[in-house]
Amino acid sequence: MNDEVDQNTVDKQCAEIERKNLLIANENLIANCLSNQLLYDVEKSRCLDLETEMSKDVPEFNSFFKINNLENQIQEKDNVIRDLKVLVSNVNDKNCEPYNANDVTALIEQNECVRVELEEIKQHYKELFESIQITRASTNEKTSSLLTQIEDLKIN
Repeated sequence: MNDEVDQNTVDKQCAEIERKNLLIANENLIANCLSNQLLYDVEKSRCLDLETEMSKDVPEFNSFFKINNLENQIQEKDNVIRDLKVLVSNVNDKNCEPYNANDVTALIEQNECVRVELEEIKQHYKELFESIQITRASTNEKTSSLLTQIEDLKIN
């Protein structure tokens, strides 16, 4: 009888260890997924930056819409990150597992770094948009001036 009790205790401990290992693996997968998504977003932003710099000579009005689209994407990513944090905290609360302070601290630091980088990207696109507005105004002035000169030439 004591052997069965001891065996059940050992089995219970093994099951608990396995459960904890699965929770850790799950958190690692979520963190990996988030980091891959962030890496993808950063690379996509870099590509867009290069495209924008290549087309600086010919600013397009559509750039404004691209900037808004990127800002919307950034907001969506922030929402996804927030939702995932809530899900992770719910999973941890349900399992009564304590947070690993080092992992949480590392994720918070990584999140802050990404937020800073996203703010820099937002600022860059804001500057690009302002540059496009200035160029557009200058182009409109030049066009008006040229139209006036054409009219003057037609009259003479």
